[in-house]
Amino acid sequence: MAHWRAVLPIPIMTVRLRDWVENFDVTLRRVLDFVALPYDPACVRFYDNRRQVRTVSRWQVRRPINADGLGRWREYAEPLAPLIAVLKEGGVLPDPDT
Repeated sequence: MAHWRAVLPIPIMTVRLRDWVENFDVTLRRVLDFVALPYDPACVRFYDNRRQVRTVSRWQVRRPINADGLGRWREYAEPLAPLIAVLKEGGVLPDPDT
């Protein structure tokens, strides 16, 4: 993200999945403020929208925010260990619990 912050002439907001899961309402308002949009109660129930979705994640957009993805990487920790070590050494690995 440091690269994109350096090369793009626009503000970039980083939002952790954990923030969405643990404090959805506050995080939603932060994001809406960041993009200068007013609060709309429909944002809270985004998954109730019946518009057609044509992405690979179409099943996910029909579900409320959940913790399913938090820590999922841990089941791959052993094969990822060499990559994790290099990323830590380079100072580019964020908190793995985010």
